[in-house]
This record gives sequence, C-alpha cells and structure tokens, in this order.
Amino acid sequence: MVLAVIVLLVPAGVLAARSLAISLLSDGPDSENNQFSGAAAHKKIASSVVDANPFQGTPADKFASGEAGIVVPAVKQQGGWSADAVADGLNKTKAALTSARLDNAMLFQGQTQPYLDQLSESSRDFVGKQLTTPSALAYVTRLAPGYTLRASVRVRGAMNVTVGDAGQLVVSANYVWVYPLRAPNATKVFGLAGSQLVVLHTVERYEFYPEKGYAAQNRGLRPGDGEQRAYNADCSIATDGKLALPPNRNRKPDAPVKLAYDRNASKNAAPGGCGKRE
Repeated sequence: MVLAVIVLLVPAGVLAARSLAISLLSDGPDSENNQFSGAAAHKKIASSVVDANPFQGTPADKFASGEAGIVVPAVKQQGGWSADAVADGLNKTKAALTSARLDNAMLFQGQTQPYLDQLSESSRDFVGKQLTTPSALAYVTRLAPGYTLRASVRVRGAMNVTVGDAGQLVVSANYVWVYPLRAPNATKVFGLAGSQLVVLHTVERYEFYPEKGYAAQNRGLRPGDGEQRAYNADCSIATDGKLALPPNRNRKPDAPVKLAYDRNASKNAAPGGCGKRE
C-alpha cells in the first residue's frame, strides 16, 4: 500500500519551535564577514556615487550578483540519499530560490506560476494560497507597483543539507538578498550609503520525500518552515507581500543597519526590520 504523506507545512513567515539547522537567531556575526560587527552609523557619500552604484559603502558591494550568490555546497551522501540525489535536491532548491527571489517576471509582474510549478503537486495549492497572505514575502519576492531595479540584486548566503525524522532530505537555505530599488517617479537620490537598498533576509527549508512509502504527488520540492525580515522597507507594503522603500523619504532618508547584511546576526543585533518571529 502506498502511504500518503502527512506533513505539516508551517507558514514560512513563522519559525516556531522547530529551529532550522542554520538559525537566523544565532548570536554571532558571520565569521566570513567580520566587517558587519556593530551597527555603525551610515556613511554619507555623494549622491552621484549612490546613483551610479547603490551598493557603494555597504557590505553588499562585495556580494555576488544574482544567481551567482546562490552557491550549492559540496555534495555527499546523506542517509539513504545518494550523492546524485542530494545534488539533484540542491539544484532544485537553487532553481526555486532563483525563481522566487530573482526572476524578473516574479519581481515586476508577480508571475508566481513558474515558481509553483517547481513544487510537489500536493503542496502547490497550499503555497499558492499563502502567496495571497502576509506570509507571501517568506516564499517569493515581488516589488510594489512602479518600482524598478537600479542594478542586479546582490546575494550572499548558504545552504545546508540534513536528513529529517521521516527520512526526508532537508535543504535549509539562509540568504540575504539586497534589492537596489528605484521608486516610481524618483527624482532625488540621498547621499547616504544604502539609502536605495532594501535588504531581505530569508531562512527557508525545502524538503524532499523518498519514493518508498510516499505517493507521487507528495514527492519533489516541498517548502517547510522558515522566516523572513526586510530592512529599509515600507512595512505596510511588506505585509502585503511586496517590497518598497520606506515612506516619507523626502523628510528622513534611511538605510539598513550593517548587521542586516549578516545572515547570522541575531534579531536584537539587527533591529528595525519588518518581519514576524515566533
């Protein structure tokens, strides 16, 4: 008898008690990026410099561009999963992250179907409904109407592979996505490092169930638990599942704190973002 999967898909806006293997809430800064230590004051630079390179003066200036920042780790056998099967899971996770966070059709037009088509059949309806709720930003990135990008998105993070209690392959993805936004009808660029950037930090888990004992519609890429937090963003629009720069920018320009760029910074060390943690 083929058993159906019974999997609790926790909305990706909530971490709950099931901490990920690489937790967003760890206490120390990223050892690879010790320039993040402290929430130093934002550096003032010429507006023309910000306009030419919106990443200038921020840690994101050293991040990889686009898909190149989604690095697949070294592959080895995990439990009953062969090295080839692990590589397939990692590559499918990278493709899903690319569709969800970097694809122009997703960012500008909100075309979610290419992302949903990559998921297991039984999880598509659930995730599709989540994309109409405040949890949407935990799954995909869409820009608010009229917004464009000043340059390619910068990315830094890591994936980690484990085997779950049900024998499923678990890929945990902890990434910082830096979106250099141009607001609709923008006429002024502030001379402040990072003032045009929205930083989105996501911790997501994707799971793959084995063929033995699980129905076909339950196998393949399945989103699990996770969370997200956006910095230098309009929180009311982020709640609607989209990214935009903060309102009232003619009065008070802002920028993400430096620790917002660190995938391992604790929430207390990188305050001021939009996001829900439970």
